[in-house]
Amino acid sequence: ELKGTLDALNEDELTDLVVLTWIGRGDYTVDDWDEAKEEARGSASKTTGDYLLGTPLLGDYLEDGFSALGYSCEDVEAEHL
Repeated sequence: ELKGTLDALNEDELTDLVVLTWIGRGDYTVDDWDEAKEEARGSASKTTGDYLLGTPLLGDYLEDGFSALGYSCEDVEAEHL
């Protein structure tokens, strides 16, 4: 299911998820968003979804990335219901 969802995202959406992952992992801070996005764009490919799926603790990193931006996963989930 997750693979199908990732495959349906456009390049910009996948890039944002990579940046959120990196922020959640501590590689970048929210203040580094633009720099991280440029880095993610430079490494984006057809396998970006596979990269995300292969990231251990992806869910935790995304949750931490959302939290760093001032959101909770519950907030994001509620917006999409």
